[in-house]
Amino acid sequence: MRFLLPALLLASFHCHGQLKVGDPAPSLLGKTMVGDPVLLETFRGKVLVVTFWASWCGPCRKELPGLNALQNAVGTEFIQVVAVNSREDNETVRTIMRQLKDRKLISSFDRKGDIGESFGVNAFPNLWIIDPEGSIVMHKVGYGEDSLKSIIAEIIETLKVHNPEALTKPVRKT
Repeated sequence: MRFLLPALLLASFHCHGQLKVGDPAPSLLGKTMVGDPVLLETFRGKVLVVTFWASWCGPCRKELPGLNALQNAVGTEFIQVVAVNSREDNETVRTIMRQLKDRKLISSFDRKGDIGESFGVNAFPNLWIIDPEGSIVMHKVGYGEDSLKSIIAEIIETLKVHNPEALTKPVRKT
């Protein structure tokens, strides 16, 4: 009984710290390879897709080309994809990013896991859609390759709501 109250308090604290749809997204989205911060404010006015990934995560490695293809199809005027690598070295990330053809998505680093922690990331893949004002619209976690088409469809629906002019040109199927 003596340990029950602290355990309940800890569980309660953890639940309150979890981001949910409608909450403002954290500002820091990682750092570039040279250590410059990637900030949410930079992308105001755009739908922002933030995915947390790791090289050992198979579904993450399958997701990156699909998100890059979406970024390339829509362009960077109305949407930006930020792929945040969690706790891996530059060379590992460089190797994977080189495999993406015509890469328009932004790659950032979360060396210590602090940024993922601010989002409540505890599993991969972990994708967040943020509206042009900086609020969370959708969160997906632990999905497989077969879910990618429906996730991209949800991203396109978010664009229709927040930046419909982004879809005036045909969007390539990914």
